[in-house]
Amino acid sequence: MIINYFKLLFASSIILISFGCKDDDGFSEEHVVDTYNIVSYKANIPVDLNNDKKTSTNLIDEIDILDKQESFLEVRPKVNNIYFNFPLTIINQDYPSASEGYANFVKYGFATSTTLSDKVIVIKDNSYTENNYTGNKENKKNVSIENLKILDNNRLSTNITKSYYDFSTKQWIELNIEVIFQKKI
Repeated sequence: MIINYFKLLFASSIILISFGCKDDDGFSEEHVVDTYNIVSYKANIPVDLNNDKKTSTNLIDEIDILDKQESFLEVRPKVNNIYFNFPLTIINQDYPSASEGYANFVKYGFATSTTLSDKVIVIKDNSYTENNYTGNKENKKNVSIENLKILDNNRLSTNITKSYYDFSTKQWIELNIEVIFQKKI
């Protein structure tokens, strides 16, 4: 009888320890391995990036490639590598109907290694230099990226510091941008 009691107590302890070690939300590393779209790209100040004479903090309204459901982030297996793409500005001032010029946006890639720590994807190299162009003039701009926070099994977020050309002020402006990525459907 005492032996059966100890067996039951031992089995109960194993079950309790097993449940105590599991994350409450069932999160695992495999949940973040995927490709992602940008679903939110919000700046700290309103800007006019597309020369439509309207300023906005919602940069999805300003940057046409963000609404095309393209991949802007890829998290590779075992979360060892991550590939970012952020919109790069190319200003063309040789357009007859727009004397101030117009902006083209292209995806500009950056890859780095990562580690996973407590629902945060820690980015090893968190900055890179972009070569932007205003007409024929090259502008080198630094971009910095904060570690990615895992919001849930489908969304990640980060903050970046990046320069864009603002047509309302006619100058390059460094923006702090909150980015939310969502798994591609």
